[in-house]
Amino acid sequence: MGDEYDLAIESIERIIFSMNDAVKEMWSTGYTGMMVSVGRVFAGEAGKKSLATDIPSILNEVSEIFPGMEFEVKDNKIVVTRCIIRELAGKGVTEIGGPLCMFMKGYLMKMLELVEGRRIKLDISMGEQCEITMR
Repeated sequence: MGDEYDLAIESIERIIFSMNDAVKEMWSTGYTGMMVSVGRVFAGEAGKKSLATDIPSILNEVSEIFPGMEFEVKDNKIVVTRCIIRELAGKGVTEIGGPLCMFMKGYLMKMLELVEGRRIKLDISMGEQCEITMR
């Protein structure tokens, strides 16, 4: 992988480590919805600069903002083909389905709403590659 990607990974790891205790405390007290809300707020800010008009282009923008996140649209689903969260979980930095996944769910939800022009919900099937269905 390129130097730029490695630097991005190191930067994300430092941020996660610095926030880890606070996030774990909120997570353990049942604030899972808060991480989705935080993701939505972050996406709202990023969305103000977005020029995307369809789902593939908004997913490309998300991949540019979050190095290590890659998506493809397949059979009316969004497939996460590469996931920085999964990579970090493999290093023991975070967990699959935990706070960072909920943050990303909120972020994706808001970004997709921007191009869809309506409120949506996401169903996520986690596995080797997560699959996301919009409704």
